[in-house]
Amino acid sequence: MMVQMSGAVPPSALKAISNRIRRKTIQLLSEQRMTYLDLLLSCGLDPDRHCGWFNYHLGVLVDEGVVRKDGYEYMLYGLRKGYS
Repeated sequence: MMVQMSGAVPPSALKAISNRIRRKTIQLLSEQRMTYLDLLLSCGLDPDRHCGWFNYHLGVLVDEGVVRKDGYEYMLYGLRKGYS
């Protein structure tokens, strides 16, 4: 029998913040909307070497409902049901 503690952090929320690139992306987007390239560079990544790696981490945030793309910009969207 699993007991869910009130206020416990869901595993999907932990996944979203478990990587430094994802945490930095959330922090940057909490201040303003940004383009993919601006996010990549602001995370201290090299566009010639780290695009695939950054795509993966940005995709995790999009899949978890934390980040949303609007045109050419990404924005902090909110948290999916179960995060609160």
